[in-house]
Order: sequence, then C-alpha cells, then structure tokens
Amino acid sequence: MNIRYLVSVFRRSGLFPAAWLLLLACPGILCGCGARDQAFPVQECDLRVYTCQEESVYAPVVKEFRERTGKHVAVHAGSYQDLEQALSGGSFARDWDLVFGVDAGTLEHYRDFWQPCPGLDGASLAEEFCGPDGSWTGFSVLPPVLLYNTKVVTYRELPEHWSSLLEPRWAGRIAFVNPAVSHSYATALVSAMGAWDRQEDFVRRLAASVDGLVFDSPQEVYEAVADGRASIGVALEEDARRLCLQNMDLDYIYPSEGSCLVPEGSALVRGCAHPDAAREFLEFTVSKDTQRILVSHLGRRSVRTDMPAPAGLGSLQTLPLYPLDYAEIPVLREQALALWEEYIPGTEADRGRK
Repeated sequence: MNIRYLVSVFRRSGLFPAAWLLLLACPGILCGCGARDQAFPVQECDLRVYTCQEESVYAPVVKEFRERTGKHVAVHAGSYQDLEQALSGGSFARDWDLVFGVDAGTLEHYRDFWQPCPGLDGASLAEEFCGPDGSWTGFSVLPPVLLYNTKVVTYRELPEHWSSLLEPRWAGRIAFVNPAVSHSYATALVSAMGAWDRQEDFVRRLAASVDGLVFDSPQEVYEAVADGRASIGVALEEDARRLCLQNMDLDYIYPSEGSCLVPEGSALVRGCAHPDAAREFLEFTVSKDTQRILVSHLGRRSVRTDMPAPAGLGSLQTLPLYPLDYAEIPVLREQALALWEEYIPGTEADRGRK
C-alpha cells in the first residue's frame, strides 16, 4: 500500500489525526518502513537520531517526518547511561545528528555538545521549556502525580501531599519505580525531597513505606495500584490520565507542595554530518501538527503556548509546581540516588536504564 498516498488522502479530508492513529493501530501496513531503518547503513542515512523515548512516542513522529520529507532516518533508542557514555567517548557527532526526547536536566548538563538553533517558531514556544541560549528545544511536559486506588483510599484519606507517602497507614502500600533505573522517577524523588525539610529523613521513611513495592518499570507500579497490592503509586500525568479513563477504580492527584516540572526536549549535535536535516526534524517536533498529535492522542502536554492541554487536564498555570534551574537537576538527582541507595541498597548496579 502507498502510505504517502494514504496520509495525503487523510490530510485532504481533514482527518490527519485519524491517519496517525491508523498507522499506530496497524503497523503491518507500514511493511518495512519502521522507525529504525534496517535497509541501509547508518552512514548512508539522511538523519541519525538518538532517543531516550519509548517506541510508542518516537515512532509516529519519525514515520510522519519520513513521509513528508522522503528522508531516510536511522533511530537508536537507548538509555541515558548509554547516551552519557557515548557523549563522553568523543565520537558522538560522528555517529548522531540529533538527540530527541531527552530530559532537560541532561540536555542542560551537556549543553556544550549542542548547536544552538534560535528562532524555532519562537513566538509559539514557551520560553521555560527551551534552553536559554537556544541550545535545546522542548518537546513535551510530564508532571509527576500520585495515583491511587479509590476502592482502598477514601475521600478523607486522599494523598494530597508528598508527605502522604510517609503516613503509617500506607506503610508497605506505596509503589515506586526504582529511581536508579528511571530519570523521571529520580526527578519525582527530587520533587518529594524538596518538599521536606530533612531530606535524609524523608528518604529513610519513604524506604520503609515502599518496602517490597519497588519496581523496575512504571507499568509494574500501575498494575500494583490497579490490582490492590498497592494503595498509592507515583505516576506520570500522561499515564495516570490514560489509566483513569480505562479504570474507574483509579484516580490521581497533584501533590499540593508542588513538583519539579522537567520537560523532555531535543538538540542538534554540534559538528554533526547532517545539520540541515537535523534542524528540519527539530522544527518538525515542535510544529503544530506534531504537537497536536502529542496532545490529542498521546495525552502529553505541549511546549507550545498556542496548544491547549489534553482533554480533562487544567492548564499548567493552575498546577502546584515549583521551578528549578535545569542545570541543577543532575546534581540533585545524584544526591537523591545516593540517599536512596543508602536506605534501599542493591539498586546502584542498575543505574542508567531508561
């Protein structure tokens, strides 16, 4: 089937989002046009992308970019540990043109590796979700929330605060992803610690509350809360919204003390082989079409000021959030992980997975 023709038909009919959903729901019709090009070596590609996103997020973006431009794109989906090792190796620009869907703390920490790209639809991009010098550009925003099982947690017991995770009634009933294997959960731990005066005491007490319910993936947390093994779990807003639409026994709340809002973004690699294609892809990730799909069908918040929040979600301005200097995030995460390892030993060896 001619995919370019199929998508063009949907565009003319005004059903472009439906075309995107069709490509996601029926991967077989793409036959051989997957996000990771196997038909030709990386050296022969028009664009080489390193991402820390799941395939469900990066694949639709890459496929549509390929359909629109006809460019051959090679994608490597790796961990943050692999990314940091590759950057330290000194040959990153030889291997990759662009990093896509990487958290702002990492992007800011390695900012000397990126080629600034000012003027990317600047009038419509939220300033706080881009590098101050244009060295990186935001893609999506994922606030952490507290997911809970409404069959177990009554209205009077709602986990309204990060400190709710420490209440004795929930001991052994709190589900958390090992922050050593997830940047998102390490940032959530930073958020929780930041709301407590004695941070070491917070982690020590949290360790007791999550005893036996520390998992290696968010999906395991969500399953534990859904089936009642856990009463409360830390989740990302995108996932919590989707789960609550599917399961009437689940709901979520934003901790009243606030959360660190760390966007995920992209950057052009300084000295890369295909800077023009990389900038074109970067512009595409923040285009209205891509950001509209991000909001409508992935349930993520956009980095554009002219794009509404996903259905059912309030604006970011109404949420309890507290700003952080993105450059401080890697340091704060390391401090949080050191405390976590002290009170929940045995996790350090796993550090660096997605």
